Amino acid sequence: MRALQLAFRRHLDTTPSAYLRRIRVDVPREELSWQYHDEYGKPPDETLRR
Repeated sequence: MRALQLAFRRHLDTTPSAYLRRIRVDVPREELSWQYHDEYGKPPDETLRR
């Protein structure tokens, strides 16, 4: 297990648990952005700039 943690730290500069947390947040956020774009015809950040 320690070897896995060291490999993550060396190659991704993070721990396995931090990587999974990031994936769990980033994937739904991207999907939500695409759904917003499909619904309103522009990305959410463009709406926020107004």
